[in-house]
Amino acid sequence: MKDKVDGHSNPDPSPAAIKDISLSQAILAPLDALFKAQVHAARSFLNLLLQVGYPHIELDDKGAPKEGTLVDKAVYTQDFYFEDPDGKKMKISIPSLALVPITPLTIDNASFKLDFKVNNTRKHTQIQASENEQLEKENGTDWNTTNRPWYLVKDPVSFVGNVAPSQNIESELSASSSSVINIEINLVRQPLPAGLDKLLTALQQSSFITNF
Repeated sequence: MKDKVDGHSNPDPSPAAIKDISLSQAILAPLDALFKAQVHAARSFLNLLLQVGYPHIELDDKGAPKEGTLVDKAVYTQDFYFEDPDGKKMKISIPSLALVPITPLTIDNASFKLDFKVNNTRKHTQIQASENEQLEKENGTDWNTTNRPWYLVKDPVSFVGNVAPSQNIESELSASSSSVINIEINLVRQPLPAGLDKLLTALQQSSFITNF
């Protein structure tokens, strides 16, 4: 039975401390996770705006908004009642988004460390696979995938190894530890996007008062 990762079957369940990976892959993995986290944070923030500010749009069988639903879609409002100086009962309706705190969060900084055991080296690929057809025309010439005029390092290589447990040499037989990537993330408030700021300003100005 195959292992599952994030709900999907994992065709290669090799432990990280056994399978050889490049140093670039080891560094990219936590960075990629942080980028994905920011994408999901942005989606969650947009979901907050839509859930609090607007009712659900009815969709057709193809997932497109039904005709007329976008035009009729009104914002959620909160009604507050009061009496004016003349004793008349009044109602003020304010869009919900104009009443709740809207604070997007972003990752300020993140730090991680890992123990990478280098087992070997391999040629470093610097040209995309999509260029293979064009590169085949250069076979037999002095210009190939390992010799380009814009290479900064002659015969570039990549480290190949694994994320291995750190061990004390003096007690190697008794030492036991796990491969760990330590990540520390700090979240900070960021300024409202210009478009959202204009939307909230428009919603605040759209508040209206009616006789009750």
